[in-house]
Parts: sequence; structure tokens; C-alpha cells
Amino acid sequence: MALLPANWAKTKARPFDKALTSSFEDILKLMHDVVQIGEIVVGLGWVKGKLERDLQAMEVRRKASEEEASKAQSELQVARERIVQLERFLAVEHGLRAVQ
Repeated sequence: MALLPANWAKTKARPFDKALTSSFEDILKLMHDVVQIGEIVVGLGWVKGKLERDLQAMEVRRKASEEEASKAQSELQVARERIVQLERFLAVEHGLRAVQ
């Protein structure tokens, strides 16, 4: 008499036609999984491309805003210099009037 494992009913050999059918089903499931993975990879590639384009657009906007800020800073500096010149001019004029 031979000893059989406790789960013998689950692990016993299946008939050949059921084995082929289940193998075919397994292959179809695997093919389905491969197709889904392919779609995911394509989708991730599209998302990556979109994010890269968005990043490039943000970089262009950042550079433009930095140039605008630099231009505004230089205009502000020129305006401050003019104010200082006018204040000096007024101080000189006021000083001359006070002396006279």
C-alpha cells in the first residue's frame, strides 16, 4: 500500500483535454496581461512626453519672467538714480535760495 499526500484529490493528474484547455486559457490570460502591460507602457510614455513638454514650457516662462524682472530692476535703478539727482538739484536750489 502506498502513502498518498493529504491534498491528493487536488493534485492528482487531470485528463489530457482539460490540461490542454487550461493551458490554452493560461496562455490567453498571459497574452491579455502582456497587452495590458503594453498599453500601460505606452500610456506612461505619453505621460512622460507630456510632462517633459510642460517642463520645457515652464522653463521658457521662467526665463521670460526672469528677463522681465531683470528689466524691471534696471528700470527701477534708473528711476532711483533720477530721484537722487532731482533731490540733489532741489537741495542745491533750496540751499541757494536760503543763502540769498
